[in-house]
Amino acid sequence: MDPVKEIPELRVSAENFMRNAKEYAETRINYLILDAQEKAADTAAGFVTGAVMAVIGIFLLFFLSIGAAWYIGEVTGKAFIGFFAVAGFYLLIGLLLYAFRNTLFHHPVANGLIRKITINEED
Repeated sequence: MDPVKEIPELRVSAENFMRNAKEYAETRINYLILDAQEKAADTAAGFVTGAVMAVIGIFLLFFLSIGAAWYIGEVTGKAFIGFFAVAGFYLLIGLLLYAFRNTLFHHPVANGLIRKITINEED
């Protein structure tokens, strides 16, 4: 005595439920795939933008450094002093950045990536 076979409405309701559950699961999977693609594209675009800005910043810093070294060399009367002064300045900045690398770079970058990649149901 199978209640599903005995009551046709129950069988139809069960079939409708299974069809709707399958459609819901497929729709949810498609949504998650699209959401992951969007987040990956957004992260990649941010990386490319950052890389372009970094290259521009490097060129700017390079020419400003040469100008500053040249100026210091003109003021002191010896060009090598200007270049050594600029190199010493960069050495100091490099040591400070190395000392605070986790606070300045590692944690903010990791947190930013996690924020971008984490699935946010409010979006």
